[in-house]
Amino acid sequence: MDKILEAVMLSSYPTNVKQGLARRVIEAAKQPMDSAQCWAMLELSTKLYLVGDTKFKREIGQEVLEVYGRYHLEAFVEFFNAHFLLTLLQEGYGTPGHPSPYVLDYVQLGLQFIPEGPAAEGVFALLRLEVLRKVCERPGPRQCAKVARLLSQYPRCIPDGRHRLLFCQQLVRCIGQFQCLAEGEEGIVEFLSHVNRVSGLLPKIWRAQASSILPSLKELFAIISSTEEQEPPSNALASVVQYVPLELMDGVIRNLTNDDSITDAQMMTAISRMIDWVCWPLGKNIDKWIITLLKGLAAVKKFSILIEVSLSKIEKEQEKVERKEEKKEMEKKEVKEEKEVKHEEEEKLEKKKEEKEMVEKEKEKEEEEREREEKKKAEEGCLGPRTGGNQGAPCVEQMCGPEGSRSVPDLINYFLSPETLTAENRYHCEHCASLQDAEKVVELSEGPRYLILTLLRFSFDLRTMRRRKILDNISIPLFLQLPVASGCPQQDQDQVCAAYDLCSVVVHSGISSESGHYYCYAREGATATVNPPGSPGLSSAEKLPAPESQWYLFNDTRVSFSSFESVSNVTSFFPKDTAYVLFYRQRAREGLAAEPKAPRPHSEPTLHKDLIEAISKDNILYLQEQEKEARSRSAYISTLPKSPPWGRDFDEDKDEDDEGSPGGCDPAAGGSGSSFHRLVF
Repeated sequence: MDKILEAVMLSSYPTNVKQGLARRVIEAAKQPMDSAQCWAMLELSTKLYLVGDTKFKREIGQEVLEVYGRYHLEAFVEFFNAHFLLTLLQEGYGTPGHPSPYVLDYVQLGLQFIPEGPAAEGVFALLRLEVLRKVCERPGPRQCAKVARLLSQYPRCIPDGRHRLLFCQQLVRCIGQFQCLAEGEEGIVEFLSHVNRVSGLLPKIWRAQASSILPSLKELFAIISSTEEQEPPSNALASVVQYVPLELMDGVIRNLTNDDSITDAQMMTAISRMIDWVCWPLGKNIDKWIITLLKGLAAVKKFSILIEVSLSKIEKEQEKVERKEEKKEMEKKEVKEEKEVKHEEEEKLEKKKEEKEMVEKEKEKEEEEREREEKKKAEEGCLGPRTGGNQGAPCVEQMCGPEGSRSVPDLINYFLSPETLTAENRYHCEHCASLQDAEKVVELSEGPRYLILTLLRFSFDLRTMRRRKILDNISIPLFLQLPVASGCPQQDQDQVCAAYDLCSVVVHSGISSESGHYYCYAREGATATVNPPGSPGLSSAEKLPAPESQWYLFNDTRVSFSSFESVSNVTSFFPKDTAYVLFYRQRAREGLAAEPKAPRPHSEPTLHKDLIEAISKDNILYLQEQEKEARSRSAYISTLPKSPPWGRDFDEDKDEDDEGSPGGCDPAAGGSGSSFHRLVF
């Protein structure tokens, strides 16, 4: 049966399976069996209980031991004999150098099944000597607590006669060496529990033999009054004093203060250590003993001891305060150093991040430059101005320009430069009725009040068969001169130059020609003047830009302050953002600017009366439609359980470059959400 149980314990079955099998073996053990089988099972239970590496094994060993103690008492008494216990207590059980810590628990478990008789008397006589030897070996709090538990349950194991006095003195010595090595709350509570159990054994012995009290107190005073250079005794000794009857206090103190063999140094050391006992959490009557001792010293006029004790305690308190302050300073210093180290690490990480971003930006710029070069080689990219169908139209749009152009004036000059029509592009002459070489020239007969220039940013890639965006950076001048065919000294005798100031720039953000985001820079500038028509031309002072005014950035619903530097460097700062539409305002001429009723350089043509009425009716109809639409939308939203704080009035198509609610020039390009269907005057 022992082989079966051992195999079950060593098997890899789950715990619940092994528990069920062990229960069957234990139930079978209640049946009668021979002595050899009982000894084998008792040896196995002893092994499981003392050296079992799990709680489950120790519990099974305990159950087997209890079953054989109840149902096979004769075999149990024969096995649990004095010789076996002596070997177990002196040599231990288990590997050499690492005896089992459960020996005393095992002994306490087996004593309950020993019947009265010579065998029991021999076992208790052995234990009275062994517990004294155990205490003289100065065990730790845990083992001392097990000794106290054993003696509390079986008082017959307490040493008797002169050994009892020695046992009390050695037990006080053990308590004086207790040290709490645990740091957590559970460990401290367990330590206090062990100390309380051990010190609680002394009053039980004192009640049985009152003559052992004074020897125990003398041993206690000898421990706390020792002036030898050694580790100070444990404050756990305070738990011993609380059990001393208070009626003995006056006599004990009188004997101490009148004892000439006790030096002042010893008395002062003892008082200092007793004062330290006040902090012991389980101490009782400690303050009464200290006060009585101080009064006794004052009664015999040993004031020097009192003074020395007071001064030493003051010095100790000052040292504690200084240590606390030093500790705080050290903690502050450590915290400061940690912050500095953390700050340095953050700065290093930030620098690395910035360096990484710079490297990535440089790589992106290199890739964009490479793409531009490849694109220029693969396509005939063009940037430049274009005009409408009629000369003098108020809008000029850029379409084509010379390769490598980097400024708006260069593009305008290129567009207005003469074009030679030869070879396949020859001009068909009506007079000659044949193709002839010719020269085509574009001229502006009149400068518009507002000059709108559109940069052709989109081209068709013949390799990919897709539209692509041209990301070239174009220099945008704040002041622009537009050649007009009326005579200008800079050009020829038949041309003049109209002066314009930049007032707004529409920027396209994105790398795709199919999508993107639009935002705008604009300003409200002061009106500058130029010489009236017929003057010799523009002087150097008159060529200067108009007075600078505040620039604003309009990005969807956000409006913020900006500057012309941001406008001119937008592509440098953000390679994907390029100027798309430029708005220039013509400067007023001196003669016209002086007239109070002529603020504009060009008067608008007067509309016909019928046309004005048609426009007014159309405007009224438009406003009514808008009002009706707003009311229906409001009524619909009010019926919803939860209405979002914004409207879905924009185009739902999104792509990788335009995932928000972008603003733009028109609805097709990702506009602001509401299309302009009519003009409202």
